[in-house]
Formats: sequence, structure tokens, C-alpha cells
Amino acid sequence: MNVAEFLQDLSQQNVELFINGERLRYRGSKEVLTPTLLEQIKQHKPEIIELLR
Repeated sequence: MNVAEFLQDLSQQNVELFINGERLRYRGSKEVLTPTLLEQIKQHKPEIIELLR
């Protein structure tokens, strides 16, 4: 899965990613934001930030 597909999947799960200053932030339900998912977000962080800018 590429980063665009990953972001689309997050959107479908009502997870919002956004940039606040220089930091990547996220919003979503605790049930969706599992430790595994948060680790995936961290792994793709540079690409996500680049796409969101």
C-alpha cells in the first residue's frame, strides 16, 4: 500500500491527519488509533507531511 492509499484508508476510518506548525497531528477515535496504526503513521511520517503540504 502506498502513502496515498494509506491516507485514503485513514480517511475512510474518520482519522484526520494535519500539520500544526512543523508537527504531524492526528484525530480519530481511540478504537481506530491502535498502537499498530500509530506505528504505521510514524513510519510514513515524512511522506505524509510532504503530501499534506
